[in-house]
Amino acid sequence: MSLPSLLHHSSSSPVSLPRLPPLSELDARLRRFEQRAQSNESPTQLSSEKNELTKQLEELKLMLSNTTRVINEIDKKLNRPY
Repeated sequence: MSLPSLLHHSSSSPVSLPRLPPLSELDARLRRFEQRAQSNESPTQLSSEKNELTKQLEELKLMLSNTTRVINEIDKKLNRPY
């Protein structure tokens, strides 16, 4: 069975994934945030950026979790459990 047909016949429903910035952009933003946090910047300004970064990291974790689940389902159908 081909990979597209395996995905089509998957028992799980499709998952809608959010659009995230590239990992390099998230990494750069996290580094800038760390520098700003160490420079005694206003906690109010840092708080909103922290919330946004936390949300994007949680979305990334969800995407990775869903990807892992799909890979495991494909491996099961190919009789290659990991």
